[in-house]
Amino acid sequence: MYLDLPDRLLLDNGLRLIITPSECSNGVHVRADVLMGSCDERLARDKGVCHLIGGLVWRGTKDFPSQRVAEMAASAGGLTGSVVHETHTSYTTWAPMDDGCRSLEAALSLLDSVIFRPNLDVDDLEIEKKLAAQRISDRNSDARSYSVQAAKARAFPKHGVGYSEIGTLETVLNMKITRLREYVRGYHRPQTVVLGLSGRLPNFERIESVLGDHATGFVNKTRAANAIPLGRSWGPAVPVDVSPAHETWSDRGQSTVSAVVPLPDDMTTPQDHVSLMAAVRAVGQGRRSWLHERLVSKGAALTVDCGFERVPGAGWLWIVVQTTNAKEQSVVDGLVGICDQFIDHPTRWSEHLDIARTSLLAEMRSRSDAEWLMNATMDAESTDGAIPDINDRIEIVREMGGRSFGEFVSRLGARNPSIYTVRQ
Repeated sequence: MYLDLPDRLLLDNGLRLIITPSECSNGVHVRADVLMGSCDERLARDKGVCHLIGGLVWRGTKDFPSQRVAEMAASAGGLTGSVVHETHTSYTTWAPMDDGCRSLEAALSLLDSVIFRPNLDVDDLEIEKKLAAQRISDRNSDARSYSVQAAKARAFPKHGVGYSEIGTLETVLNMKITRLREYVRGYHRPQTVVLGLSGRLPNFERIESVLGDHATGFVNKTRAANAIPLGRSWGPAVPVDVSPAHETWSDRGQSTVSAVVPLPDDMTTPQDHVSLMAAVRAVGQGRRSWLHERLVSKGAALTVDCGFERVPGAGWLWIVVQTTNAKEQSVVDGLVGICDQFIDHPTRWSEHLDIARTSLLAEMRSRSDAEWLMNATMDAESTDGAIPDINDRIEIVREMGGRSFGEFVSRLGARNPSIYTVRQ
């Protein structure tokens, strides 16, 4: 099974354009990634600046007052907004199908103005600060989110991924509007933008015309003044060996235990990425029963969740176990057993691999629509290749053998996990 990858174009001004046509769509999904994420927040006092910018830019621009922005966002069916990642910030909207290109013109014009000409009003910033402070409080009261972030911070104390994407109460509440403006001037320029269009699209000449007439910020050339160099460095990703840590919120008998396993420095190939996808499924399918045997038999309720994330130069596998009425040390020992001795049943890895391969291929087949293809391709672009293209993933899954997967997990199992527990 192979999928038609989106067309990729590099414009003269450095903008990367990704186009994925589909006659089955009833409109156009528009996504613009600005290569400015939480890892780019250079100083400790800057933590949370990207999150604040991602909300503030929608509160009015040089071209659209806040009420008009709200109306245009509502007409997109609630598909308009922004999400901050470690490596980039994604801005999205939706253009419903019409007889011409009026909806597409409006959608591109809105994103163009939001990204390149936001008002960044000081009074609006105070509103965003209150909203951000509430999100931080919600995160700090959620044992799962809090424990994962705490484990990650202990594993990567000198790298940008060790900090939360939304910052801290202290940094957010003390943020100055001048700092937000400096970041926007430095990063919001065509050379640092990946623009994606998927759905019922006109031909490229018409798209080019729409950009030139209604979204000039995407196609204009910009001066180098105030620009941040594209070669980004986020600090050393050397993991630190730490002993398990914990904190107690209450005595209701609940425990949330999170483990973060730093990936080896050389685990950066597309094959490694797909192997991680398979390893996550193997943990969820092959090891969950092992934890159940150890904990459920003792009267403990148990949920297990796992996944992995990668950015250029760093990566980590995470596992979260939530229990009630279980001895915390049993859970910690169980997680150490998973992370440190990942292949204690090597004869079962071929079974896990078959399950993982079937699961991965089924997911790719079921999600082969234009929007998903565009998003998968943009993820590869916006992470500088840390996430491989979809066809590379398919090829690797099809050819993956039990031995190569076993060798992979043995490399993974050699890393010491950072484990953090929240007792409730």
